[in-house]
Amino acid sequence: MLTTDADLARIEQQAFIEAQHAGQRLTRGTVTIAGTTLTAVGVDVAFDAASLAPGHVAVVDGQTLEVVERTSATTLTVSRIRPAGESTLRPPSPVTNKPMHVVSFAPQRAIAHAQALRSIGIDPDAEIADEPGVDAIVNPGAVARLEALAALRLIWLSASLNAGRDSDASLRADRYAQLLSRERDATAVYLDLDGDGTPDCCRRPGIVQLDRS
Repeated sequence: MLTTDADLARIEQQAFIEAQHAGQRLTRGTVTIAGTTLTAVGVDVAFDAASLAPGHVAVVDGQTLEVVERTSATTLTVSRIRPAGESTLRPPSPVTNKPMHVVSFAPQRAIAHAQALRSIGIDPDAEIADEPGVDAIVNPGAVARLEALAALRLIWLSASLNAGRDSDASLRADRYAQLLSRERDATAVYLDLDGDGTPDCCRRPGIVQLDRS
């Protein structure tokens, strides 16, 4: 996949709060934060057992935080959500014995990743001779944006199932469908077909690829 949960949070942090039931819960419990160190006071799954890693998102007492590093079974280095590529940590507000949960939207991101690749003629499930794979994409950020928007649409669709057509979750799903459609129409993906680092062709996910028979 070309995105992490933190990439989704860069677009909309509320998904990890209001739509958490649509994700996979990795751990929850009570934690303390001092500086950029989050320490478990009492959690149901230890951080190592939960396989927490950079790119996961922890919600602590209403704060949506990016996991930067797992330093032990009970401690994490965390930051407020940062713009993509920023390396400087942004310390969250300190807390003592506050509720925390970590959910992952990896299943939605996996579906969105496969959809994005197929839209540019790459089969995510098979390596085909003489056909480009994901490593051939010169500008992966363009595909990552499609992946993130599609994942958020799936998340809010799932969250809206029992909420009704006019619910906020349903309206958000519709909004992300619109954003995804616009992004797909505007996106150009460049592929390096011979491995020399230079783009050899351009594929547009909003245009059906036709092969001459």
